[in-house]
Amino acid sequence: MNNLKKASLTLLGIVCTTFVMAQQTGRYRITFTDKEDSKYSIESPKEFLSEQALARRAQFEIEITAEDLPVNIHYIDSIRLCKTQLCNSSKWFNSAVFLCDSLTDFEKIKAFSFVKSCEFVAPPYKHKENNTRLQQDTAAYAQTFAPLSDSLYGKSLRQINLMNGVKIHRAGFQGQGKTIAIVDAGFLHVDSSWAFKQAWAEGRILAVRDFTGAGSDVFTLGSHGLMVLSTIAGQVPGKLIGTAPAANYVLLRSEEEATEFPVEEDNWIAAAEFADSLGVDIISTSLGYTTFDDSTMNYTIDQLYKNEIRITQGANIAAQKGMLVVNSAGNLGDSPWHYISAPADAELGLTVGAVYPWGAVTGFSSRGMADAPFLKPEIVAMGSAVTAVSANGLVESSAAGTSFSCPIISGISACLWQEFPQLSAQELKEALQHSGNRSNKLTTAYGYGIPDIELARTIIRFYILTQAFESNHINRVPAAKQLLQNPDKEAQIQIIALDGLVVFSTDIIFSAIDKDFNLNDLSQLPAGNYVAKTRIGKGWVVQKITINVPIN
Repeated sequence: MNNLKKASLTLLGIVCTTFVMAQQTGRYRITFTDKEDSKYSIESPKEFLSEQALARRAQFEIEITAEDLPVNIHYIDSIRLCKTQLCNSSKWFNSAVFLCDSLTDFEKIKAFSFVKSCEFVAPPYKHKENNTRLQQDTAAYAQTFAPLSDSLYGKSLRQINLMNGVKIHRAGFQGQGKTIAIVDAGFLHVDSSWAFKQAWAEGRILAVRDFTGAGSDVFTLGSHGLMVLSTIAGQVPGKLIGTAPAANYVLLRSEEEATEFPVEEDNWIAAAEFADSLGVDIISTSLGYTTFDDSTMNYTIDQLYKNEIRITQGANIAAQKGMLVVNSAGNLGDSPWHYISAPADAELGLTVGAVYPWGAVTGFSSRGMADAPFLKPEIVAMGSAVTAVSANGLVESSAAGTSFSCPIISGISACLWQEFPQLSAQELKEALQHSGNRSNKLTTAYGYGIPDIELARTIIRFYILTQAFESNHINRVPAAKQLLQNPDKEAQIQIIALDGLVVFSTDIIFSAIDKDFNLNDLSQLPAGNYVAKTRIGKGWVVQKITINVPIN
């Protein structure tokens, strides 16, 4: 109770002193009271959301609200006139970050009726030089990618095989049509590395943006982003194939390498909002926040899982907009902190831990908390000896960290979502979880374990079949266990009335069930009890079913 009272007094002190504090040169988060008199309206969403974003909202019945409206430009312009420089803004939080100095008129800002608060979030931007020179691998580069041979993958085969992910590539699902946003510290040499030559040639790198406010060239900074992207998008035949080599990519810079301050959370949120407005499907984030250069801004372990850390709130909002938000768990497992970092504690996100190539969890992979209200991390993937393009441009198998298990999952998720576009992001997340090799024994180190992509495909097909029966008010799926165990066999389903008359019959190939599968003819059957006969292979399974019985 005393700690709670102390925290409340501290927060009160922050509110009371926000403008008194605002005297040093640096970046400030100014939060506005409203979005009144805006030129935007939720009745005209095409002015601030792309067709792809609107299509996703319509498909999954996601409401467009005032939260989606951009910050009032008149408010931003008024702050600019007080001798400030805009860094970025957030429509979800109705705020903006400005660079201020000794000439800034804080008294005038304080007097504006539309200003709710002003908080110091970072000193001025500090540039970090990166002088690593690019070397090009001498491997023969294919003009097109068709993953027909394991040899194309080189050593990257290990990280994909660990989750049984090659078959979905061979089936033709390599992420085509899906867009992945990678939010990182920069993308050194991505504009010139041969590993991304095909993505550039096919126009699949859709956008590049720096959200730090520094206006930096993202291709001269941040080798971390280069390495992360290569595990998804890289194509170096015989050495490296990413987990979604044919997807579209959006490269967004939010992390500032030279310093660590809460402003990077604002940067990330601005990047996530931009991704949402473009209609991005997946956000991949290999970043995490616990402590800062100013220790008074540090988070505590007690703040995790409570949706009170700003970037965690942003990640949950991004997921509510229909995107799959994939977060690295963090690399603090063998440190005093031990637990996940923000935004890995976002309930609606998919948090990924790291395992060795043989499947055991790494020591550094951050753990979830045993007494938390929900499980984190949900799944794990290879995060040691990962094959990636290094800072020098060469393919090496030495990358380590949840920074790499995260994008590996992001990419393969795009392939799975491409095959089953009718799934929501949360349904896709659940399929990945339940395909985990430890789904019968959940832990805060492994979560559900390493996903099996082939099993996830089977789970999704069974889910679609179940939905088809439920939509016709039938209380069970014929021969469920046999269908799950024999996904590649053709099945025949017969529905027989109690007088022996066959009233419905259909042939299905369970492994081919997709978005077009339905059992609409069943809707004409009268309510009552029936017998379902399901033939899988040479054997028949007989079971009783009931139509128009509420499903528990």
